Amino acid sequence: QGSRGRGKESDLCEALRCLGQALHTLEDFPAHSNYCELVLIDMEERRGQHSPVFPHVGTDTRVTLRNDTRNNGKSVWPLVTGTFGGVDFLHSVLGEANDHFTQ
Repeated sequence: QGSRGRGKESDLCEALRCLGQALHTLEDFPAHSNYCELVLIDMEERRGQHSPVFPHVGTDTRVTLRNDTRNNGKSVWPLVTGTFGGVDFLHSVLGEANDHFTQ
């Protein structure tokens, strides 16, 4: 029977909640940054083509890589993350409050 039946349901719920939090943190990076756009741009540039993908940064923000044997002198767009504004904050607070009221 192994470990089946020995644990509490509350332990399983807590483990699943923690797993959900960890997975949410991992998905926040590509969801709230321009990482996916930068990967698409890099793929096109490696093929020698111009990418139509917008990097979500200013046109004069490219950074030149130096002291790197593979990329010396290569110009790249910076990785940026979004902001967490008032509407996002309100949505989070209301969502959390709704969770507490429905439990």
